[in-house]
Amino acid sequence: MTQNKKRNSTGPDPITRLGGFDQLTIILEEFYTRLIDDIWIGYIFKPFDRQKLISDQAEFVNRSLGGPKRNYEPRNLKQIHRPLKITGGHFDRRHQILKEVLNEFNVDEEIKELWINLDLKFKAVIISR
Repeated sequence: MTQNKKRNSTGPDPITRLGGFDQLTIILEEFYTRLIDDIWIGYIFKPFDRQKLISDQAEFVNRSLGGPKRNYEPRNLKQIHRPLKITGGHFDRRHQILKEVLNEFNVDEEIKELWINLDLKFKAVIISR
């Protein structure tokens, strides 16, 4: 994904268009509530600090989609997720929940597409081989 696709040179970045970092966080709060409560994959998320998951994901999505600059240092996603033994099915369920949440928040189609594609881009990194 190029910087040009992330940000229209005459308009605001996708995160600003979404409603800002606070709105991104609200969307992710609902997303992680659903992940934790999910019968199939909730057990993966329950042991972790919910607020840290939300905060880390918000910073990651903001940076990846070209949002306003914040003090965030990316971490090694493969190393973080390897011990969790995440399968393709786990990832796909999480991805479906993300799409449902984005739809329920009426996220702009262009922003939703960028976010969904970002998520899919990391599938091979997240799942265990």
